[in-house]
Amino acid sequence: MKKSSLFVALCCVVTVVMLTQCVCGEKKPSPAQTVSARGIISDRNGLVLVSNDTSYVYDSARAVIIRNYPNPVAAQLLGYVEYATPADLADDNSYVEGDIIGKAGIERYYDRWLRGKDGMPGKNLTLTIDYELQKLGEDLMEGKIGSIVAIEPSSGEVLCMVSSPTYNPQLLVGHREKANKRTLLQDSLKPLLNRSIMGQYSPGGVFKAAQGLVYLSVSIISSQTQYPCERGFTHDGLSIGCHGHPTPLTLVDALRTSCNGYFCRAHLDMMNHKKFRTVQDALEKWRDDITSLGLGNHLGIDLPHEKRGLIPNADFYDKAYRDQWSGLTILSNAIGQGEILCTPLQLANLSATIANRGHYYSPHVVKEIQEESINKKYKLQRLTQVSRDAYDVVIHGMRQSVLFGTCRTLSRLPIEVCGVSGMASYKEYNHSVFIGFAPVEDPKIAIAVYVENGGWGAKYAAPIGGYILEKYLNGELSETSKEKVKQIKEQHIGYEK
Repeated sequence: MKKSSLFVALCCVVTVVMLTQCVCGEKKPSPAQTVSARGIISDRNGLVLVSNDTSYVYDSARAVIIRNYPNPVAAQLLGYVEYATPADLADDNSYVEGDIIGKAGIERYYDRWLRGKDGMPGKNLTLTIDYELQKLGEDLMEGKIGSIVAIEPSSGEVLCMVSSPTYNPQLLVGHREKANKRTLLQDSLKPLLNRSIMGQYSPGGVFKAAQGLVYLSVSIISSQTQYPCERGFTHDGLSIGCHGHPTPLTLVDALRTSCNGYFCRAHLDMMNHKKFRTVQDALEKWRDDITSLGLGNHLGIDLPHEKRGLIPNADFYDKAYRDQWSGLTILSNAIGQGEILCTPLQLANLSATIANRGHYYSPHVVKEIQEESINKKYKLQRLTQVSRDAYDVVIHGMRQSVLFGTCRTLSRLPIEVCGVSGMASYKEYNHSVFIGFAPVEDPKIAIAVYVENGGWGAKYAAPIGGYILEKYLNGELSETSKEKVKQIKEQHIGYEK
């Protein structure tokens, strides 16, 4: 069959005669049943990611249209389909026995559009995802656990969403689907988990960008406020270390060097400030401003099972410490540790918010629905509570970090990149983290990279982020960058199973 004829066949309504066994008195063949083709899913440039295969799988009672993945990427994002279970039938009266429905990812969230009805084919979806960017991200994260999320700041469109480890989505179709799914479910590295929206991590050093915004906006500090750092912060037996660098520092210096001591002192000053009657009042103000940046709440992405992360409130600590706590008790929050949890999506959205100087659009992965409009909530501009002037100072610090600080590996790029990198500690492990955007003016892309057990942010996360930025903004990687990407792809981190 010619390719053009095959494509028409993929999109049309298919009538299949149900085959059953008719041996030894078993059921006779059932009548013909009309099976509706599911909608086609393409990337933002029209490249088909999910289609329908004309090879049908038959069992003793049902006909199945196989999903096909001509360009197999973004498995967790796309999701998969299965027969509707009795529980599905009970939950949704639009399902009938034998229906094939979306069970995860886009296939589930947009099931009512993708699933055809009464013999009519489902609606096609155009995603916001860029296939080449997604493929590059998956190559860079090979042999690593973590995530890459990139967002277009001016729209909230998700340009890539990498969750690693991943799997070939073709595994979850056909006769081996059940066995393959069982294998994936039993894998201790959890390849079915979409870490971009379900992984809740300590943000570590990149959280300092958010802290700086709040301290400036609440007038705890100014751009000229200086704090000392002598290899960290020590008070009454409590010690939080830092690496060596010049001291004292301003906020811009502290963002450039990712200084722990600066942010510990600024955080204490906010918790103890005379403008607040109690430490509880101070924390509530801090939390209100932090959550206005899109942290600690669902962002409302068009995917199932998004986690909200955690930005603790005063009641949380009152219960944990029976009302006996102070700014020192929660000092780890100052550097993005302690009880603070964020998803990679939230960190990418934070970067987009900074790039926009104080607003963001709810991230989403579907750009167009055939003959319909996407949800209007994705067009709404969401404002933060942070003052506009605060963004200018933090952006200056992020630019200095790229030129002279912890992100200076990105200074090689011919575009003006802003970023902060950091390390998030969990038990005996250190995770590599980076957020950034480019260019400084009229930004086109914002990104977050999280690599579990990757060490310093400058070791894995920042370089990986740099190649994603370069690819998207330049269209191609330089020959030197291509070689570096190969090297990173081959660098596998050992994880306990």
